Amino acid sequence: MGVGVWAWSEKDTLSNLSRLTKVALDPAFILVIVGTLTFVIGFTGCVGALRENTRLLALYAFFLATILLIEVGAAILG
Repeated sequence: MGVGVWAWSEKDTLSNLSRLTKVALDPAFILVIVGTLTFVIGFTGCVGALRENTRLLALYAFFLATILLIEVGAAILG
């Protein structure tokens, strides 16, 4: 996420918001989204383990299983 925000700041996207029209095609935006998702998944696992909350741990396991299936599917397609 930090690399994506840094890339946006280097391209002056944050100061010139009129460039946000093609944001979905921007690799920096993809890095920000992937970083945010990774943070949320990791945070879910940490809080679930800290509080011994089985629902958060189950959600964390579901996220990891989903990511694994997506990676396996991408490897097969590749």
